[in-house]
Amino acid sequence: MKTYFLSFLFLFLVFACGGNQDRNSVGKPEDALSEKYAEIQFDQESHDFGKVNEGEHVGWYFYFTNKGNTDLLIVNAHASCGCTVPEYDKKPVAPGERGFVKVIFDTFGYSGIQYKSVSIESNAKNNTVKLSLSADIIN
Repeated sequence: MKTYFLSFLFLFLVFACGGNQDRNSVGKPEDALSEKYAEIQFDQESHDFGKVNEGEHVGWYFYFTNKGNTDLLIVNAHASCGCTVPEYDKKPVAPGERGFVKVIFDTFGYSGIQYKSVSIESNAKNNTVKLSLSADIIN
């Protein structure tokens, strides 16, 4: 009977101590600091051009900052339609640095209030950001 008790006690101590070691090694503050990530933060995510004449090409620069701790790289930008064209720098943006996405909207053939969007895809932890434009097109 004493042998069973000692065996049980030994196994209990082995598993109990091993479990505590694993729990303490997960989620340490040092681990969070060593994680590498980019984070894109735009100054604004929408712009209203107001009233514009039909046929005008209007553009806007959306500025952003890399709030992460590794280089940020925009890998794709696509618009909701062919009348809206996004342009962006293909070079990486270092942590703390700023970049921009330029969007041109061709109003030819449109009238009234229009809403257009551009999806920005990057290597950031918030890897997809939607930017939006609006305009009241008058003929």
